[in-house]
Amino acid sequence: MGKCIAFKLTFFAEAQAVVLPIDMTLVLVHPTQPSLNKNRPLKSSELFVSSDYVVGFCFAADTLCEQGFVADDMLLLCLEVIE
Repeated sequence: MGKCIAFKLTFFAEAQAVVLPIDMTLVLVHPTQPSLNKNRPLKSSELFVSSDYVVGFCFAADTLCEQGFVADDMLLLCLEVIE
């Protein structure tokens, strides 16, 4: 396996507009080889400390390395909210 990358993302939502459960997908985008792009649903344990309305969360991607999810040279992380 290639070198793992680690990064931290902080997201803030409008608490009054967000009610659990919220479905979000982690998307890892390779800058030059789209065939290496990966995605999977985020687990609620990765997003929320409590079951209260969302005021924000931090997500560290180094845990994905342990699952073999992050490919070498991945540069961009985005979160897609599934409607």
